[in-house]
Amino acid sequence: MGELIIIMGVSGCGKTTVGRKLSRALATAFLEGDDFHPEANINKMTNSKPLTDEDRTIWMDNILRAVNTSPAAEITLACSALTSYVQTRLSEGTRRNITWIWLSAPYDIIAARLAKRENHFMPADLLKSQFAALSVPSNAIKIDISGSANAAVGAILETLSTIPKH
Repeated sequence: MGELIIIMGVSGCGKTTVGRKLSRALATAFLEGDDFHPEANINKMTNSKPLTDEDRTIWMDNILRAVNTSPAAEITLACSALTSYVQTRLSEGTRRNITWIWLSAPYDIIAARLAKRENHFMPADLLKSQFAALSVPSNAIKIDISGSANAAVGAILETLSTIPKH
């Protein structure tokens, strides 16, 4: 069925920026997980209320529909994928081979980036709840994003080059 690279992590870690750059470097299709949230989820987060796994169900259905109907052989997906519920839904909901890339940095670094971010529905005051909800798959590739997005993409490309393709 193909490959699915999931760029995961808390809000403000750079999923979209890194995911788009990685997608260009690998010539994959790119999907932005935030584009698949139902309006109720966006409203909830805009009002500083963290999502529950129940809230995430429609979001996962929407993402999986896009992934599974895409004609692209390889897809890079920017998706927080914070909880084991979401990770399991993604893993079990597609026949694609998944590579998990976890963008990681200390709370203070990500909080500073969020404070500068404009035009996003996710308020900075939900960052603590995201760190609390974060469950990282045991097979995820951990990438330190304390530096630039280009450095993170370089580290991902270097690591992916050592992993045999399915």
